Formats: sequence, structure tokens, C-alpha cells
Amino acid sequence: MSAYRSIALATVLLVASGAAAEPPGEVSESTDYPIRIFYDESMSEVVAQTLAEAEAAWEDAVVLRGLPAPLTMFGDTVGEGFDVLLSMEIAGVGTYEVLGDHPATSITDCPTLAWFNPLAAPTDEMVTMTMHHLLTRQSLRAVECIEPYRPTYDMFAVTYGIHYMGADHPYWLPYELPGFQALPWKSLDYGGMTADDIWYPYGSALFTWFLDETFGDGDATMLIDVWERAAQDGTIESWDGPFAYSDVENEPDVLDAIAAELEEQGSSFDEAFVEFVEWRFFIGADDDGAHSPMAADWTGGEVAREIVLGADDLPVVNQVPENPVSEYGATYIEIETANLTDLEELVVELFPDAETAWWAGLFLIGESGPATVQEVEIDDGFGSGTVEGPAGYERVVIALANLGDGDHDLDAADWAPDDFGYSIGWPGADGDSDTDADTDADADADSGVDAGASGKSDDSCGCRFLGHRSTDAGLFAVLLTAILG
Repeated sequence: MSAYRSIALATVLLVASGAAAEPPGEVSESTDYPIRIFYDESMSEVVAQTLAEAEAAWEDAVVLRGLPAPLTMFGDTVGEGFDVLLSMEIAGVGTYEVLGDHPATSITDCPTLAWFNPLAAPTDEMVTMTMHHLLTRQSLRAVECIEPYRPTYDMFAVTYGIHYMGADHPYWLPYELPGFQALPWKSLDYGGMTADDIWYPYGSALFTWFLDETFGDGDATMLIDVWERAAQDGTIESWDGPFAYSDVENEPDVLDAIAAELEEQGSSFDEAFVEFVEWRFFIGADDDGAHSPMAADWTGGEVAREIVLGADDLPVVNQVPENPVSEYGATYIEIETANLTDLEELVVELFPDAETAWWAGLFLIGESGPATVQEVEIDDGFGSGTVEGPAGYERVVIALANLGDGDHDLDAADWAPDDFGYSIGWPGADGDSDTDADTDADADADSGVDAGASGKSDDSCGCRFLGHRSTDAGLFAVLLTAILG
């Protein structure tokens, strides 16, 4: 065990008994704000920069943006302050630990100690980002300390960081935004539990950014009000590193707080999430100029598709996706329409789990200008939508959002996916015969396309695509088995 980690554990034990010692070694204090940097002589060269960046972060977050001051605790006193321990022993660039309860208040807030590894921050931008991120997370802990460690604190803190650094933010565009957009079928509050999705919780700041941009003033102040709604009366009884445990449950949680804020504005969580499912699609190369003003600047943050289909892949019958959709996740199926010139209408059928609430829409995207969103009603596990003259668009995107079973709980890791199936075709098309419409602009007018040759369609059931729910009970049973079996 490192010397620094030993000091930290001793500090936690002392706090539990009502007294805590300051970290040993040197300390550099700000003359403007209650900020202290603890270090040993081997790191003296980085102290001035660390302190300056911590002061700049306080100026932005606390003074200008209005976040509550973070709390610190040494001895038996809790007060406003931002304490940072420099350590080259920690994994990563920065972390923090809870130091105890704040007995002067009735809510589940707590003082904290930030840890910063200068060796893991080789650029000025990394130091700037880390100090701001640590300070804003400590600020959030000063209001509510028992939210799930991931993603809630990072979801909010990263949003403040993007406001602070803009294009200079070293993680947002290269890692965090793409990490979130790569997995749209995951739950919005998914914690990122593997090395492959480690950036997902940070990138979920896209949702808090959307909320502030859509329902707030675009300066992140709305998010302060949201966070304060998440606090509850209670006492921090125990703690371990960044984890705090209280004598009360985490109710309301942050998602509850968001819902309460939206309801006060005449909306709801589900309505906002549906809007987000549309909004997050039109980012980067997919920007249509009618959604986020930041969209064009976030190239590389395009949302992943479940699949992209061309004319040769159609029709698709009873396809089961590779990635089922978790509660408060979404999926996008893209259809390239260039070679559907002789097709009068394109019919989409969706077969989602009937025990779950869903929203679906068709994004009709032209070569330029805003896209048209055509909603598809989902009723009892079935929805159908028709696109007239599909070749008049550059792309058609099927968006399907899982709105849950009415009992989604942030604290329960409620991330299990729900199944769905889909078919895409036109009246008269089937999975194993020539089509009744020429879907190839270069094809001879007298010859059809062998739609059954596509590996994307499931022609094993011999079903005929009618463009509406079949009334044949036997056929419906086959369809249901193919989807849920």
C-alpha cells in the first residue's frame, strides 16, 4: 500500500471518530479562495500551476456559474473549501474520497478530499480539465452525496467542463461523446462496467447538455436547480473512497429530480427523453441545422446505427436486432433510399416487447434542410408506418426508444435489455420471391429484384409482407415466436 493511500485510510478512520489529520508534508494556500494543495517536495514544481487552475475553476464554477462551494473536513470542522492532495500513486489522473458527514445540515451532503496525479496530466489542457472536473464533482457532493457513483456525478460535471473549456476540452470529442454515442441501446444511466464502455458515463453528459439547452438557458444554471432537487434528509453513516452510505434511501434520485424539474416546466421525463432520442441523432455529419447549435462542431460524435440497409437488402422480414434496447435506451436503423426510385411506398413494421412502453419515429432526411419526423404509434407490441415516395429522401431512419416498464430505478442498475423485431418492405413484397416494385434505378423495367437473396431478411417463415398487421392467427403466432423465441 502506498504511503499516500495509507494516509488517506488513516484520515477516514479519524473522521469516523470525530477528528481527522491533515495530510503531511507541505501545503500551498490560495489567497483568494478556500483552496489548499497538499504535496511533498518532489512535486513542488507543479504546485503553482495546480493552484492556479484550481482557483480558475472555483472562479468559473462557484463565482460565475453559481454552483455551491465544495466542502472540506479536517479535525472536527466542516467548512467550504477545495482541498487537493497531489499523489503520483493513484491510478488515473484524479479521484476523490468522502471524508464523512456534514452534521450541521439535515441533508445527505458530505466533505471530500480530491486527489490529483500530475504525471497523468502531461498537458496544460489536462490540468485545466482535471481541476475543474474535481471541483465540480466536489461541489455536487456538497449537496447530495449518495447518488450512484457512476454516472450521475460525471454526467453533470462533464457538462460544466464542456461549458468551461469548449473545443479545448481534451476528452469530450475524442473519447467521452463517441463512447456514449457508440452504445445508444444502453440505458441512459448505464454505469460503464467494462473496458469497452468506460467512457459511456462521462459521455452521458450529452443528456444533461440537451436538458440545459432545451429547457434551460444554455448556461448550465438549470442543472444546479435539478441537482438540488435530488437532495434528501439523512445522515452519512459510513464511507469508502468515493462511496458514501446513508441511513436513508436515495429517494428522490437524480432522474426523479430531472422529472420534477421538467414537470414544473410543463413537460415530463418521457417526453424529454423522446425529444433527446431525436436530438442526439442529428450530431456531427448528421446535423440538419435544426437541432443543437453545437451539432456541427461535434464531428465524430455521430450516433451508432443498429444496421444500415440498402435497396439490395430489402425487404427485411422479422429481423431480430443484434443489440436489444435497454430501458431509456434507443436504436436507429438506417435505410438508404437512392435505388428505391420506382417504389411508391415503404412500409415499416415494429414488434417490440408488449410489456414495455415504446416510442418510434421515422426520420425522413433529404439532401439538405431539416429532417421530417413521422411518429409511429406503438400499440400492444406492434407499430406500423408508411413512407410515401421514399426515393424523395436521401435516407429514412427508424428510431425506436424504450420508455421502460414504469418502474425504472437509478439505484437498481436497471439495465436489462428488451427484445424487439422489425420488418421493412412494401405491399406485395415477400421474403422469398421477386418484388412487385423495381427497387433498382438501373434495373430493366421488366425484371424484378430477387429480394429473397438478401442475407438481412428472414424468409424461413414464408410470410407475406402486407404493410399492416396480419389478421391470420396462425401467421401472427409464427411472427411472435420469431421475435420472442
